[in-house]
Amino acid sequence: MTHLDISLPDEIAKKLVLIPNKNRFIAKAIKEQFELERRKGLERLLIEGYKATNLEEKAVNAEWERASLEKCNQIRTIDKQRLIKALGKIRPEIIEAVEEATKIHLEMK
Repeated sequence: MTHLDISLPDEIAKKLVLIPNKNRFIAKAIKEQFELERRKGLERLLIEGYKATNLEEKAVNAEWERASLEKCNQIRTIDKQRLIKALGKIRPEIIEAVEEATKIHLEMK
């Protein structure tokens, strides 16, 4: 255990007088603060990750929106196991438009 000399505001020091085990109380309060800071850091990382993913999804949707009847013959299928990571989600209305264009291209409609 390490001994520290610290200075506290008078109002906090007065409240500590009533605490029976000040060392344990202060150590617990500091641990809780460290945990709070760690969680805030994780939350920031999650928000940054969400924003990055959201931008990727917008880019993917923009690409699919540009998909036209002429490009339908360029659509290929691959095994899902070959995919490394998802770049985003395609909006349902874009999927419907691509399906319609594919049906027309394949003369199914």
